[in-house]
Amino acid sequence: CIPIDPWFLSKILKEGGLIKVVRNINDGMANHIVSRLKHFMKKHKLVKSTIGILGYAYKKNVGDCRETPAEKIIELLSKNYKVLVNDPFVKGEAVTMEKIERILKVSSVIVLITDHDLYKNILFRKYSNVKLVFDTRNLFTKINMERSKALLYKLGVGSDN
Repeated sequence: CIPIDPWFLSKILKEGGLIKVVRNINDGMANHIVSRLKHFMKKHKLVKSTIGILGYAYKKNVGDCRETPAEKIIELLSKNYKVLVNDPFVKGEAVTMEKIERILKVSSVIVLITDHDLYKNILFRKYSNVKLVFDTRNLFTKINMERSKALLYKLGVGSDN
């Protein structure tokens, strides 16, 4: 209800300007995430990479995909990259779900879209093929990255230039 209700409120309220601004920013996040990811990949010479997407559902630990930003992100990335998706909570969506182990073993770039609790246990040191991790939910910690050669970028946290 969060992505849709504000649009209804903005039509009802005479002073719905702020709601419209916030919704427009939120609606543009998929494009922003893809733009940042492409920047990081270019910076680290990973332009011919397989990208593993962790999470497809709208929010953690559920299978509801209504209004998920993952759909747009995958659509944009699939134009130029091989994209593999994992979400153990999602069943019957148009996107093919891969096993998490396969994604971690074949992807050089990992993008966390949905912060499912089970992703907290990933230790990237086990996957030398992973060169870059883009965490859009601020889930991964130093423990996840310990002794890994992968670079970690977090959306909106610290300097990610």
